[in-house]
Amino acid sequence: DSSATPPGWAWVEILRSLVGATGAGEYAQLLAPLLDDADPDPDDDEASGGFRLHRAVGGYLAGVARRAPVLLTLEDLHWADDQTLALLRALPSLLATSRVLLVVTCRESELDDRQSDVLAALARLGPVRVGLSGLDPKAVGELVRATCVREIDEDAVESIVERTGGNPFFVRETVRLLDSEAAADRASAAEVLSRVPTGVRDVLRRRISRLPAGAQQILLQAAVIGRDVDVDVLVDVAGDEDAVVEAVEAALLAGLVTEPGPGLLRFDHDLVRDTIYSDASRLRRTRLHAAVAAVIERRTPSDVAALAHHYFLADTAEKAVHYAGLAAEQAERRFAHREAATLWEQAIAAFDRAGGDTKERLQLMLRQIRALALCGDMTAARLLRRQAMDAALPLGDLEITARVAASLAVPHKGMARDFTRTAWEIVDVTEKALMELPEGEQTLRASLLTTLALELEGSSSPERGRQASLEALELARQSDDPTLLAAALSGRLRQSYDIPAVDTRESIGRELLEVAQRSGQMATQALAHLVLLECAAARGEFAVADEHAAAADRLARQYDLSAPAAVCAWYAGQRLMIAGDYRGAERAYGEAARMTERAGMLEGRQDLPLITTFCLHLVDGRAAETVELLSGAHRRGAKWTLDAYALALASAGHVSDAKAVAAVRPPVRPDFLYELAMTWRALAGMLLDDRERMIDCYDKLKPFADRIAGAGTGVVALWPVALTLGDLAVRLGQPDASRAHYEKALEVAQRMGVPRWVEAAQRSVSNSPGSGRS
Repeated sequence: DSSATPPGWAWVEILRSLVGATGAGEYAQLLAPLLDDADPDPDDDEASGGFRLHRAVGGYLAGVARRAPVLLTLEDLHWADDQTLALLRALPSLLATSRVLLVVTCRESELDDRQSDVLAALARLGPVRVGLSGLDPKAVGELVRATCVREIDEDAVESIVERTGGNPFFVRETVRLLDSEAAADRASAAEVLSRVPTGVRDVLRRRISRLPAGAQQILLQAAVIGRDVDVDVLVDVAGDEDAVVEAVEAALLAGLVTEPGPGLLRFDHDLVRDTIYSDASRLRRTRLHAAVAAVIERRTPSDVAALAHHYFLADTAEKAVHYAGLAAEQAERRFAHREAATLWEQAIAAFDRAGGDTKERLQLMLRQIRALALCGDMTAARLLRRQAMDAALPLGDLEITARVAASLAVPHKGMARDFTRTAWEIVDVTEKALMELPEGEQTLRASLLTTLALELEGSSSPERGRQASLEALELARQSDDPTLLAAALSGRLRQSYDIPAVDTRESIGRELLEVAQRSGQMATQALAHLVLLECAAARGEFAVADEHAAAADRLARQYDLSAPAAVCAWYAGQRLMIAGDYRGAERAYGEAARMTERAGMLEGRQDLPLITTFCLHLVDGRAAETVELLSGAHRRGAKWTLDAYALALASAGHVSDAKAVAAVRPPVRPDFLYELAMTWRALAGMLLDDRERMIDCYDKLKPFADRIAGAGTGVVALWPVALTLGDLAVRLGQPDASRAHYEKALEVAQRMGVPRWVEAAQRSVSNSPGSGRS
């Protein structure tokens, strides 16, 4: 049962077997987290340690393969945890030239998104894929006769084919049921087959009921232990070795269990274990979990993942909290932060049963918030921080409240601002803590300043946010802590989007890259490449942007970084949009939206599917078709929709409605959508003949004259901003300026090498005042 095993357990089993046979040699220390759960090097951070651990596993396996070919088999990928998946993703590239054959089995219908993504990543390497569909009638007949202990006629075989659809498990289970009924003739066999339930659970219940009552009780004890069972543990729980042996032999004969190795027992299928387990009362299961936990605690107290699992289900609160915390820390040492977050959540749930102190509960919540942030799920981390703040404020404890406020100050491609409830409470707490914290709390001070930079991004207090980001950066540099520095640089980045020139952001990206490469922070390295991608795209240097996208995507695939992978998916849509492949871009954006939702990203990206749809229609001359699409977002109060909705209404000829919408003109947030939103506002102003709006947009778009509208988002790209400036200059009665803008647009379009932009700019130059053709 994956919930009772530590992260990466499949690789633990493989490596311990190999090391037992060949020794670990020079890799003993590097492989320690997987071999003996030793404490990590205190100089390691999560990302760099994960990188080294993956490299160490690859190097060790390659060394073993130099002596003899190695076959690695990972069964049931659909049960794999994040750490198992991350290493599976990394190993093929590390073992590309080694004599290692990797075989992975799975039930595709049971794969979740993370597991499917790993298979998709491995597909790029051209593996041999063997798909197993239902058996044909001939093969079913062969399986029936190989399984059945007595003769069976063709009518019965045909009935089994029809009722099972060729599913080998259903076939075997149906035949075994038929055998257990010992039908004497064709009529009785047909009757048995007609009574075979469509659900496998019912088939298993019938087979299980044929076992002696004592054997059923021992199988229930085994089911509580998990799918894979240490027989010695089972004997200790049952208290009768002979009874266990008899039960195991009966279950083996019934085909319910297998013996994968000496002293080991495995349920033949998860449904076998689940059926036995779920048929017991909660009271019985709870008591059995307590018994199993006591045995494991006595025999192998280092098996903290299993102890956390069993004590939690045994309703033994104090021990459940203790072992869940140890298991979460073990997961963190193995860089499995999503598993760690789940375990911290389990610790909190157990803590609540015991009714402990609020401050202790907040400490657990802080650990979970950090784990969620490190795995990239900022939506969940932000929600939990909100809950933690609600619990912390009544305590009047400045330090713990400050730590809650600063808990999202980690390097991340997105923002940590709380949009579901005003961010000013977080800001107020942070400012108060900065004034009252002792001088020695420099690390917490830097995190609080970074928090201000994040929370005030795009707010009505831009100067305070910028100041805080600079102060945080200075303190972080003094600390010589690469993780703190990376977080401070992330905060500084969020305060740089209102600067038209990309130089500041590019310098942040390059420093992030340097810090990440020096310290081995692979997630931060991916973030740096994404920053540099946006800077290159903003300049129209798409070949450079492509290189950074490829680098970020490689890191995302190798280290299972969901947020960078999602950003790369949006960029893929942008490139298709630039190429004029609007249908392909639409498909790419759909996939990017799915990845973004799963990653739990913020940064306004919950509206990106709608933004991209509108932009695709706009560049294709079909903005009028988006009126209904935008009306819903406008009704729910999405401020960015005001200008887009007014533009769509005006394009559809609904001028009076468009003017009513455009009458409200809030400042455009200086974030990554700024120049894009200002372009929409300018277009709406021209369609509505709103001179005041046109003047405002003309002044604010001038600094972006050498850009492609929206390109700096890394998501969409409309056309050269200079084209819009030229159109505005014409409407504002500035013919000389308009021609200069159109010529600039032509220069930009030619530099980008996009034919449709070049053609549009050439037409505008030819038709501009003073060209002789206007």
